[in-house]
Amino acid sequence: MTYLLTWHGTVLCRQRAQGVLLHKAVSASYEDADLISVGNIGSGLQASFGNFLRDDITDLRLVLPEGPLAGWLTERSADKRSLTVSRSGEYLTAHPANQVISSMSGEPGEWASFLPISESDFAALQVMLRGLWLDRSTAAAPQSATITSRFCLRIASLEADLRWNLLFNLSAFPFSLTLLRDAWRIARIYRYRPLVYYAAFGNATILQQFALSLRSLVTAGAYTGDIAVLTDKTVEQIRAVTPPDLPGNLVVLRFPLNDRIGYMAARYAIGTWPHAWDFQPLLYVDTDILFDLPVTPMLHAIARSERIAAPVEPSEPLATSVYVGAPLLQEDHCQPGAMLGFNSGTLGIPNLKQHAPTLDLIGRIIANRATIFGRTAMLCVDQEIANYVSFRFARLDTDLISPYVRLASIHADPSGRQGLVHFCWVLGAELRVEVMQRYLRQLAETGLLG
Repeated sequence: MTYLLTWHGTVLCRQRAQGVLLHKAVSASYEDADLISVGNIGSGLQASFGNFLRDDITDLRLVLPEGPLAGWLTERSADKRSLTVSRSGEYLTAHPANQVISSMSGEPGEWASFLPISESDFAALQVMLRGLWLDRSTAAAPQSATITSRFCLRIASLEADLRWNLLFNLSAFPFSLTLLRDAWRIARIYRYRPLVYYAAFGNATILQQFALSLRSLVTAGAYTGDIAVLTDKTVEQIRAVTPPDLPGNLVVLRFPLNDRIGYMAARYAIGTWPHAWDFQPLLYVDTDILFDLPVTPMLHAIARSERIAAPVEPSEPLATSVYVGAPLLQEDHCQPGAMLGFNSGTLGIPNLKQHAPTLDLIGRIIANRATIFGRTAMLCVDQEIANYVSFRFARLDTDLISPYVRLASIHADPSGRQGLVHFCWVLGAELRVEVMQRYLRQLAETGLLG
């Protein structure tokens, strides 16, 4: 099906009760009206690359064969992209002050221009108007999209004339879309609907860490989005340690796991929750991480990225360190040279549509090796295999979020805050709780907790 957008960014439809032709906002409810289809997009209504090759863009003269506009003639407008729709010398016209479509004689003006749009592209426009978007070319905060006059799709300072952008390339949609400004300047937008998620398994000390991390996320981290936790705890146990005024939704995903390897590998199972596929970006954090600056700059960077990101381990070479998978790389005859490994306690995942295969591959290799060699055969199984998969298959980005993440010992203090502080170098879960509590007290005393 092919619909018609008006010059004003509305869409042609017919009132169901009286059959009157209207133009309504793309985001409007259509409970009382039906969108008008003028046929198949393949009929030549939309200017294509083939038209350019043949140099016949202006040759369109098509009498619509069916539907409410059957018998009306469509021709190219002067802009060589939009259409006029006429019959007996009168042109369909959408007046901005009147929702009812009229017909007028004489020379067709801008209000008599209509842009054909496919059903899939129209659905994509509706999705864009409901969400928040980041423009890759600026550091601006996420913005909503609007459609204005002159067929203009606007997101903050980005303006894209739909006449020069349809048909959309929807291969990466709804997570990203390439647009053209001024008909040729490349722009790229990214959907922004963040999710921060945890894996909280094991004894009560881990639950204490989770509670402290969550508190820091919504205070110093200034996070207002949704949160998920993969856990063996009950909903009641999680709610009991959750701040009462969380600004977003908290989703508890129960996994009744039994041992350390399961606890460590669970982070790669986020894709088993169907709703996780709707988010961009996803940020995984270990429970021994505290937030000490607003997290939004980091989330914006991940959403604009094309790769999974993880913070570099500054002293863990892939070639020699067991903590980042050196034995695996050696067994597979890999030569990483002086390349450093990364810490898998923080993972920035742009979206699951692109990156679920990488997470699934890590999970599969963890399961396969544990089955063959035993569930206790590897020291840092999640991190070792993630580094191996990165080197051999996915090449995670170790530059993007490293400036935001500080790997810390008991001596960390807020004066060195970067955004996240990961107490991975503190030995023992109970000591980590003490260090995390002290760090939060220091933040509060200096007025930095929020």
